[in-house]
Amino acid sequence: MIIGHRPGTTHRAPLSPDHSPYDRPLWLVTMPTTTRDGRHGTQSFVVRGTTLQDAVTAAERRACADSARLRRRDARIHPHHASAVLHH
Repeated sequence: MIIGHRPGTTHRAPLSPDHSPYDRPLWLVTMPTTTRDGRHGTQSFVVRGTTLQDAVTAAERRACADSARLRRRDARIHPHHASAVLHH
Protein backbone atom coordinates (compact mmCIF):
# COMPACT_ATOMS: atom_id res chain seq x y z
CA MET A 1 0.00 0.00 0.00
CA ILE A 2 1.46 3.36 -0.99
CA ILE A 3 0.41 6.31 1.08
CA GLY A 4 1.24 9.87 0.10
CA HIS A 5 2.23 12.07 3.01
CA ARG A 6 -0.11 14.99 3.58
CA PRO A 7 0.40 17.33 6.51
CA GLY A 8 -2.36 16.96 9.08
CA THR A 9 -3.28 13.39 8.12
CA THR A 10 -2.76 10.35 10.31
CA HIS A 11 -2.50 6.86 8.89
CA ARG A 12 -2.02 4.06 11.41
CA ALA A 13 -0.36 0.76 10.76
CA PRO A 14 -2.09 -2.29 12.21
CA LEU A 15 -0.56 -3.34 15.54
CA SER A 16 -0.87 -6.62 17.36
CA PRO A 17 -2.57 -6.36 20.78
CA ASP A 18 0.67 -7.27 22.58
CA HIS A 19 3.00 -4.93 20.65
CA SER A 20 6.04 -3.38 22.27
CA PRO A 21 7.81 -0.12 21.31
CA TYR A 22 10.41 -2.27 19.53
CA ASP A 23 7.76 -4.07 17.51
CA ARG A 24 6.39 -1.16 15.50
CA PRO A 25 5.71 -1.78 11.79
CA LEU A 26 8.35 -1.11 9.15
CA TRP A 27 7.83 1.60 6.55
CA LEU A 28 9.81 2.41 3.43
CA VAL A 29 9.82 6.22 3.22
CA THR A 30 11.01 7.80 -0.03
CA MET A 31 11.79 11.50 -0.30
CA PRO A 32 12.52 13.44 -3.48
CA THR A 33 15.88 15.19 -3.77
CA THR A 34 17.27 18.04 -5.86
CA THR A 35 20.96 18.59 -6.59
CA ARG A 36 22.58 22.01 -6.81
CA ASP A 37 22.51 21.83 -10.60
CA GLY A 38 18.77 21.01 -10.65
CA ARG A 39 18.81 17.24 -11.15
CA HIS A 40 16.12 15.26 -9.32
CA GLY A 41 16.28 11.94 -7.52
CA THR A 42 15.07 10.17 -4.41
CA GLN A 43 16.45 8.82 -1.16
CA SER A 44 14.70 6.06 0.76
CA PHE A 45 14.81 4.99 4.40
CA VAL A 46 13.47 1.91 6.16
CA VAL A 47 12.14 3.04 9.53
CA ARG A 48 9.75 1.90 12.26
CA GLY A 49 6.66 3.90 13.13
CA THR A 50 3.13 3.49 14.39
CA THR A 51 1.74 6.16 12.05
CA LEU A 52 2.69 7.56 8.69
CA GLN A 53 3.76 10.79 10.39
CA ASP A 54 5.99 8.85 12.83
CA ALA A 55 7.66 7.12 9.90
CA VAL A 56 8.21 10.34 7.92
CA THR A 57 9.60 12.06 11.03
CA ALA A 58 12.00 9.17 11.68
CA ALA A 59 13.13 9.21 8.05
CA GLU A 60 13.63 12.97 8.16
CA ARG A 61 15.86 12.57 11.24
CA ARG A 62 17.91 9.92 9.44
CA ALA A 63 18.14 12.16 6.35
CA CYS A 64 19.97 14.75 8.47
CA ALA A 65 22.76 12.33 9.36
CA ASP A 66 26.14 12.93 7.74
CA SER A 67 26.09 9.46 6.17
CA ALA A 68 22.73 10.16 4.48
CA ARG A 69 23.88 13.55 3.18
CA LEU A 70 27.06 11.98 1.79
CA ARG A 71 25.04 9.22 0.15
CA ARG A 72 22.89 11.76 -1.73
CA ARG A 73 25.95 13.95 -2.40
CA ASP A 74 24.51 16.90 -0.45
CA ALA A 75 21.38 17.06 -2.59
CA ARG A 76 18.50 18.88 -0.92
CA ILE A 77 15.82 16.57 0.46
CA HIS A 78 12.09 17.36 0.35
CA PRO A 79 10.38 15.59 3.30
CA HIS A 80 7.04 17.33 2.71
CA HIS A 81 6.72 15.38 -0.54
CA ALA A 82 7.58 12.01 1.00
CA SER A 83 5.71 8.84 0.21
CA ALA A 84 5.64 5.69 2.32
CA VAL A 85 5.02 2.00 1.78
CA LEU A 86 3.94 -0.05 4.78
CA HIS A 87 5.68 -3.44 4.96
CA HIS A 88 3.45 -6.38 5.86
